[in-house]
Amino acid sequence: MKIAVPLPVPWLLALQCLAAATVVPAHDNVLPVSDWKDITPSPDLKWTPCFDTYSCARLLVPLDYSNPSIGTTSIAYIKLSAKNESSSSQNIQINPGGPGNSGVQTLLSTGSSLQAVFGTQHNVIGFDARGVNNSGPDIDCFPGNPSAKAAFEGSFVRAFDSESPTSVASFYENAVAYGQFCTDAQRNGTGRYAGTVAVAADMVNFAERQAEANGQAAKDAKVWYYGVSYGTVLGTTLTSIYPNRIGRAVLDSFVDGDDWFRGDWLTIGVDAGKAIDRFCTLCYQAGKENCAIWAESPSAIETRIQKVIDNVREDPIPVVDKRVGYPQIVKIEQLNFFLVPLLASQLTFPDLATGLRLLESRNGTAIANDAHTSDTLYSQVLIACLDAATRLDLSTLEKWKNYVKRANKVSQWVPGIWQGVPGMCSKTRNIVPPPSQLFNGTIGANHTSSPMLFLGNLIDPSTSIVNTRKYTARFPGTVLLEQNGTAHGVLGLASACTSAWVNAYFGNGTLPPTNTLCQIDQPDPFAS
Repeated sequence: MKIAVPLPVPWLLALQCLAAATVVPAHDNVLPVSDWKDITPSPDLKWTPCFDTYSCARLLVPLDYSNPSIGTTSIAYIKLSAKNESSSSQNIQINPGGPGNSGVQTLLSTGSSLQAVFGTQHNVIGFDARGVNNSGPDIDCFPGNPSAKAAFEGSFVRAFDSESPTSVASFYENAVAYGQFCTDAQRNGTGRYAGTVAVAADMVNFAERQAEANGQAAKDAKVWYYGVSYGTVLGTTLTSIYPNRIGRAVLDSFVDGDDWFRGDWLTIGVDAGKAIDRFCTLCYQAGKENCAIWAESPSAIETRIQKVIDNVREDPIPVVDKRVGYPQIVKIEQLNFFLVPLLASQLTFPDLATGLRLLESRNGTAIANDAHTSDTLYSQVLIACLDAATRLDLSTLEKWKNYVKRANKVSQWVPGIWQGVPGMCSKTRNIVPPPSQLFNGTIGANHTSSPMLFLGNLIDPSTSIVNTRKYTARFPGTVLLEQNGTAHGVLGLASACTSAWVNAYFGNGTLPPTNTLCQIDQPDPFAS
């Protein structure tokens, strides 16, 4: 299994299952395009039938709204139209997190399920944020050299063993080399215009262009939005800078924005231990016949898991199965990358149990490739580093080692995963946004044009619900709906209660009462 991003999006998996059963009407008498190159970018919003049943557009936007003379780039948008679309249909923009996850691809795979929750009277808009997938600007660190890019992707392991001084130092020096290489490649490029502040401005711009296309005043346009994980950073940046441009906003599973803009990522993974505890409890309750790594008590299961981890650390597993492509060794880095996405949702707990049992028997075939890089890495690192803007000083190996020691105190589980990205923003990653796109303020707003709805699971192994509660207090009038589940992403766990409140909020602005706790529909992931 290939792991694409450190901030997992298991909520997509559940929505994809629902989307597969949903039929979207096709366009009548129009041949839809299937290649973004066939859509000409325009400063005006011009929708074109695409991908069988959707509409697409490429908006030409300024690299810097404060200085349009610098140049432009294009942003890719895809629309799942409302059941009876009209000029009064609202357009809910979505961001699936990462950063670096494609909003276009998310809509293609889960849009109908999202629309069922949001309300079929609304258009759902996926977009690739700046530097992501089908959108500019160009962030390629290997321009004109695909063989070098392929070699890097095959050799760079984007995690490290936080308990190994050699691994910690090796990762840092590799990250420094990557940073210098990428800085040299991008020094005179446009990658510096891909930060979160710029994307927030693009969201307002889209709302304005859509309003004009509908014959309405751009100045009155409001942003409707759903964001999960990093999408909450984007959402709170948007609402902090443009508090009077909010139509509706649902923010799900909060990354700590203060932590994000400091660049240290030290609140990510805080509750991984709680997720392990929950896994062990559910596994024990399921019984030996249903949980592959069952033991006589939850604590015994945890001990069994820890033994698997220790064994892989001390004696890596050779993999010679031809299905992985070439001989490999599964080390602690690959094991941690295996744990992160499967621990990120109770829906995948049975798979986690099976995977751990295979590792226990010295079978590492399923996770042999997990720690290598992917295209998502480049946009994720660039956006994270742009937003941090060199605020975190990791300019020496000693400072990096001290940082890793601090990170190890956050959680004993899956160390060396989350903090790899800040490590790649080390002293040689010197691409910074223009002053107009730096976020130097405080996340929060005394008033927004519409109250918002925040969502959080009681246990989130990636982004603690503590973050969601923290930012609820910073936006007076906002209501937090908590869900009794274990996952990163509330909408990834089916809940009639949660879906009803989200639908009501997008439908007529109705918010749940304070302290609402929704139950999930299937609390036992091991049930057949």
